[in-house]
Amino acid sequence: MNPVRPSYWPTAGLHPRLGYPLAALPGGVVLASALLLGGQSAAAQEARPRGGTLEEIVVTVRRRSEVATDVPMAITVMDSRFLDEQNINAIDNLNEVVPGLNITQGTDGANLPLISLRGQRPSEVLLSMDPAVPLYYADIVLTPVNGSNLALYDIANVQVVKGPQGTLFGRNSTGGAVLITPMTPDAEFGGYLKGTVGDYDLYSIEGAINLPVNDVLSLRIAGQKTVRDGYQSIVDNGIPAGEVGSTAELACDDCLWDEDSQGLRVVASIELGDFRNLTTVSYDENDAIGKGIIATDFNPDAGLGAIYNAIFNGGLAALGGPSATLVDDAIARAKGRDVTDVEASLKSRDEVSNLFFANATEFDIGDSLTIKNIFGYRKVEVLNGPDSDGTALPLTGPNITASPTWPASFGIPGYRDLDGEQFSNELQVFGDAFDDRLEWLAGVYYYTMKGSERFLANNSGPSADFADLTSPLPIPEVEAIYAIGRYGFYNASSIADVENEAYAIFGEGTWSFTDELSLTLGLRQSWDRRELTSKNIATDFFNAAEPPRCVVLDRDGNPVGPSCSRTEDESYSKPTWRMALNYSPDYASLFYGSIATGYRSGGFQTRAKDNISFEPFDEETVLNYEVGHKADWQAGFLGTVRSAVAVYYQDYGDIQKTQGLSTPDGIATVVQNAGKAVIRGIDLDITVAPTDNLVFSLGYAYIDAYYKEWQTPDFDNEDSPFVYIPDHSFFGNARYTLPLDPALGEVSVSGGVYYQSEVDTFQQLQHLDVLVPDPDEAAEARADQELDEYTVWNFRLSWQDIMGSGLDAAAFINNAFDEEYAVGSTPVIDSLGLNMKTYGAPRTFGASLQWNF
Repeated sequence: MNPVRPSYWPTAGLHPRLGYPLAALPGGVVLASALLLGGQSAAAQEARPRGGTLEEIVVTVRRRSEVATDVPMAITVMDSRFLDEQNINAIDNLNEVVPGLNITQGTDGANLPLISLRGQRPSEVLLSMDPAVPLYYADIVLTPVNGSNLALYDIANVQVVKGPQGTLFGRNSTGGAVLITPMTPDAEFGGYLKGTVGDYDLYSIEGAINLPVNDVLSLRIAGQKTVRDGYQSIVDNGIPAGEVGSTAELACDDCLWDEDSQGLRVVASIELGDFRNLTTVSYDENDAIGKGIIATDFNPDAGLGAIYNAIFNGGLAALGGPSATLVDDAIARAKGRDVTDVEASLKSRDEVSNLFFANATEFDIGDSLTIKNIFGYRKVEVLNGPDSDGTALPLTGPNITASPTWPASFGIPGYRDLDGEQFSNELQVFGDAFDDRLEWLAGVYYYTMKGSERFLANNSGPSADFADLTSPLPIPEVEAIYAIGRYGFYNASSIADVENEAYAIFGEGTWSFTDELSLTLGLRQSWDRRELTSKNIATDFFNAAEPPRCVVLDRDGNPVGPSCSRTEDESYSKPTWRMALNYSPDYASLFYGSIATGYRSGGFQTRAKDNISFEPFDEETVLNYEVGHKADWQAGFLGTVRSAVAVYYQDYGDIQKTQGLSTPDGIATVVQNAGKAVIRGIDLDITVAPTDNLVFSLGYAYIDAYYKEWQTPDFDNEDSPFVYIPDHSFFGNARYTLPLDPALGEVSVSGGVYYQSEVDTFQQLQHLDVLVPDPDEAAEARADQELDEYTVWNFRLSWQDIMGSGLDAAAFINNAFDEEYAVGSTPVIDSLGLNMKTYGAPRTFGASLQWNF
């Protein structure tokens, strides 16, 4: 057999200096969506009428390199040139170029992304909860998801595979997976050095050098450094310095949502006959000031909202308390300003560091068998300190000054810090048999992750207005409110150590009955073990002046003692499988039908403190039915067309939902397998090349996701839709290359557009009238929880290989029409009484110059 080229190996047809894949199309294909791919037969090429040329793209989503048209699943592939042209320099930028992929963030910063694909999305990011769409970097899964929103530099491609991947990628890929492949060394000396400048004082330098040491060893060294001022400013709200809610001493221009990132990567490649080895070592960090959060609505009757209303919004005025409506006034001011001007009580910290190591070794045994081993290591440290109430008031977050009784060993109240360390190893054996009629792959997998997470949540800070006030009524609840006004109320809700282990054995094979008809079967058996040690503490509501106490109880309901520690563990096992029937009437098209399963592991949630909240949750499962078609064809004056469509239906069961339950000791946050749902949708992609100089790429996703069953203690949520999932999303791009003499270089202009329909973010929306009794408040909350539809346009002008000099120049403008659009929301209107939003980047522009050698 011809040995399968591994995913990390340099592929043929790379630009001799830049490293991105060459296409017969002079400008290259801007968007290479693998759903649109399909190699044409030689006869078809000879008979082909007018039209541009679209090149085959190699993918690795089935753990080996193969042409995408042979893969019976929906895939989107973005090569290095596309990433550059779309100005994609971080993971969360993928949100606006891949329809159906949604990457959002709550109040905890960009380094805790919530990634969804085909409607599969975790309810929150915790060290003990797994994602539904894992990120793979150099074939190694990145867990936890915390700290994974890294800078993308010197990247060969990004592959987004849609639908459950339970056979080859294992548990926790119920929605799909995102695969990031760095550039690897080749046999020629070369590299590039690129500088970028832009508004908001953007300065970035990136480069790579390829060093062939000898015929066996090659190195590639790459790095980047980016600094930029913030997209947001803290405005002076006019409240005198020293008074509650004043921003006078913190006001600053372009000081929030900045960037200060850097990274270095070394890749070593060894090729010696049938032996190949690739080692990747990288270190990346970002020491940023986080995005400003904006409060958009307040419910004075809900949970902690009632405390905020009493202390900061005039709720106790009738009993002699302060009469100023500080919360209402802050929200009113925010609604009258641009979203780049915010009120805040601190500059949020959003810091992350990642150390990564991967080693892939491959050895051919004869012509029909290959052994491959992939070892991975990652250490991540994350510190988030968001101003998480969206105002300059001391409602919640690290802006609250800790009381004198707060133990320093518990950390800074309001900050969330995490450190995690993972090891993994996968051994694969693959090959072919029976005169190449059978292609197969089998393997075993091991993974372990240990980490600690400290999430210190402040619930209300002290107010100087209460310094000399005492309760006018001898009612314990009222006296407690006045005490909180004087001292603040602190609650360290999550201090935990987590250990996750996983084992698996898997295999997949494709049998070709004829040249046109084949069957793919895959099976994986997974075992998981989860362990949680909880050390949670809290302040007594009725004794706000007292130091916090341990709230962890043993199995008999008694305090655990001075150690304030309880450990529980649970094990899980689950088989997952995949079956696909593939029909290719010619080399330019593929019809397929598939059934696939996936599951997301069970476990614990880190806020556990008693038997109810320590109760482990089970795996959630998905069964995906899908039919699809991929083809290259001719369309008259439209030229060459590459089209693909996938239609799917998913049964989604035992859905893990975070919710609050009433217990004798108060409200316990638990994760329960609370629901069943249906997800159905369409993925559609079309590339049209009327000529070699003009290419159009279009992508569209439709998702209809709703609950068939979901019963909470208070409500029946049957037929309620999923949150954060747009029904419609669309990406379009056009690229035109001027017909110039090649000696002048290549001049091209491109424009892209992304559209997303409106999104609901409050899961209990159909019961909002019960949760917010006031009709006017309910109507306002209903409007504020929604993320409106939006459209973003980007444009770029580039001149490559200027006059044969090896220099590339480009100018770009993103969000050209300065669309103001919300990308995230934290609708806790029924508990904290607040709804808060984060927004997308404003219009930006810049220019770059790259030297290729």
